[in-house]
Amino acid sequence: MLLGFAGALLVLRPTLHAEQLYGGLIGLASGAISAVAYWNVRELVQADEPEGRVVFYFAMFVSLGSFVWMVPQEWHAVTVENVWLLVGVGVAVFVTVGVAVGV
Repeated sequence: MLLGFAGALLVLRPTLHAEQLYGGLIGLASGAISAVAYWNVRELVQADEPEGRVVFYFAMFVSLGSFVWMVPQEWHAVTVENVWLLVGVGVAVFVTVGVAVGV
């Protein structure tokens, strides 16, 4: 995993300017956090935890972590033009949870 992040740093280095530093660091942090999260999910499944519980807690912690990153951003109201994106995300969540739980 560390070798992969070192490779990503080498790829980013030639084009990483001062105005791109924040985005680059967020991308690397996101990758590191995702790697740890998926490793934990794998360990929980191998420990015979019920899949529904693993999916629930994974979704809960991902939502809380996303909220921390979203708070300092500029928020926009939902409009008719972008409400379909929100509906699509909701449908994707229900389908994912339904498949994971076995409904």
